[in-house]
Amino acid sequence: MSTLQLIFDGINSWDLCCWDRQYLHQSAQISSQLSDNVYVVKLGPVAEKPTSKVVAKIARGATQVLALEAEYSFYRGRLAHLQGTVIPECRGFFMGMVDGEHVRCLLLEHCCPNPKKPATDPEEFHRRLMVGICKIHQAGVQHTNLLRQTHIAVHSDGSPRILDFSLATQHQCDNMIPADSNGRLRPGRCCPELTQLELFYGLKSGEPPKFQAPRLSVINRSTNWR
Repeated sequence: MSTLQLIFDGINSWDLCCWDRQYLHQSAQISSQLSDNVYVVKLGPVAEKPTSKVVAKIARGATQVLALEAEYSFYRGRLAHLQGTVIPECRGFFMGMVDGEHVRCLLLEHCCPNPKKPATDPEEFHRRLMVGICKIHQAGVQHTNLLRQTHIAVHSDGSPRILDFSLATQHQCDNMIPADSNGRLRPGRCCPELTQLELFYGLKSGEPPKFQAPRLSVINRSTNWR
């Protein structure tokens, strides 16, 4: 069994555990808040200096716990082979009881751009993004909320990472043929989500401005781990 001491401030902390022994005994000090239940934390061995920054998604109460458990099931199951390339690496899933309520904490790789590294060309970035989305579909998962660009992060190596599988569903994909350089799709049976995202993120240099691939600066501005 591994343990996690999640420290909110100098007074309040949660003691959580998981059955996976690879994580040993760790402490996580919250350093900033990204949204209602998502934090950046400094992670390291108990009673030692933190060694890394990760993202902590916290669930409290039956409804939130079920949703976070479902999200974790994608990380450890169908999407496990995409960790660290298409989606963030999972750094552990911890559970416990606080004031009589079930709580859960999902630790994920903290993905943010390297300011010292030149930004990836927007067209190449979005090509990689569409390849990543296709790999997620090949794994039998549909994200369902990728039109929110805040669910796409830029990794320190400049490549995209897809975030937040809280609304994801299992999926049998019909696939699709990529749009041409003018954004035109071939007729025929295609996956609705891939079709929609190809029109939004695909390479369409000859189309009107409303179909242009969003600029990388928009994605850099903020990310939402939900």
